[in-house]
Amino acid sequence: MKIKIAFALILLSSFALWAQEPTVVERGKYYIFTWSTDAEVKSVPSQLTMNHLNGDVLIRGYHNNTIKYVEKMQIEASSRREAEKLWEQYHLKFEADHNGFIVNQEGKRNLSFGSHSIRVDYIADVPEMTSIAVNTLGGNIDVSELQGAIELVSAGGDIRIEKTRGRIFTKTYGGDVQAFQLEGKIEARSAGGDIEMRLVTGEISVETAGGDILLKTMNGNLDITTLGGDIELADVKGQKVRLKTMGGDVQVDDCEADLYAETKGGEIKVRNITGSVEGKTSGGDVYGRNINGPARLSTMSGDVEIMRITGAVDAETKNGSILISKYYSPKFENHKIFASTQNGSISLDLPANADVSFDLTARGYDNSITSDFNIDIKKIDSRLVKASGRLEKGTHAVELYVDNGNIKIRKRGQ
Repeated sequence: MKIKIAFALILLSSFALWAQEPTVVERGKYYIFTWSTDAEVKSVPSQLTMNHLNGDVLIRGYHNNTIKYVEKMQIEASSRREAEKLWEQYHLKFEADHNGFIVNQEGKRNLSFGSHSIRVDYIADVPEMTSIAVNTLGGNIDVSELQGAIELVSAGGDIRIEKTRGRIFTKTYGGDVQAFQLEGKIEARSAGGDIEMRLVTGEISVETAGGDILLKTMNGNLDITTLGGDIELADVKGQKVRLKTMGGDVQVDDCEADLYAETKGGEIKVRNITGSVEGKTSGGDVYGRNINGPARLSTMSGDVEIMRITGAVDAETKNGSILISKYYSPKFENHKIFASTQNGSISLDLPANADVSFDLTARGYDNSITSDFNIDIKKIDSRLVKASGRLEKGTHAVELYVDNGNIKIRKRGQ
């Protein structure tokens, strides 16, 4: 598969190439060939395309107008003559093309070493304003210190990119992705590995089919998905954050954004959130701490615990208990509290001056309603208890529903 990327403003009016014959070092049964070339770039931004490689790739940007390219090949062979034949067979030329420079030989698109024991490193120092397109069949990719359009694809290795700005796309089919100090529109994909990002700013999209995702110190909108791993997020500023995993836990700390978190089979933990929170899981507990905004949290089988929340609350579980500690802030007009559970209890903690009206229902044979506040509690029959009342003006509704459980209203400080 040949990578195709459109790069704007790439004009190479003239260039020069300086190449040399490879140096060869013999170490026992191994022969190490090192071949290098330089290319002077007369006009930047420039472009380097590296297609159909089978080895590790290392690219660094620097303050110069020359591309320095090195191909280092270690060959296991019975003789130098055999090693030289293999070198000629697998060596890739560094050439100019209509967009810039390319490492790829037309007759070697299906580059495979077969049964030969060969290891290749492709190394390039390029002007920092260089766009890069790399496709390797079986090696790692390491890129840093660049400004431009970046596309990195590995069929079976890891990808690392750092200190880079621009439109960035990375994909590996069998390895991990690490990204540090990036800025721009960023997409990271892995078919079966972990993804780690730190100090990243921009529009950020991350997806892995079978690994964990760790993101720290992020600034921008995030869209994060994993089909079979955990998601951990910390120190985030943006407008919207979307997290989704099919079979892992979600943990978020210190987030200034509207947050959506979903997992099909794990826990959700969110702490120190400024913004709205929506979280749901099909099979785990949900914990919220220090939420400066409204929250809607639910689980099909587990407990819901929301401590120190300043906005409206919507909490629901089918098989578990609910604990809510509510604070009030003039920043928000809506302070409604709704909570519902089956086969569990609800405990609500309120300040003494709460301005609320109660509508409480407990059903089932094992049920009760208790309150530190003076409200009207009525036992309708052996399976139904209801309560109502108003504190202050009764501005904000408190609706709690329990099936086979208890309701407890507590006055903070008691």
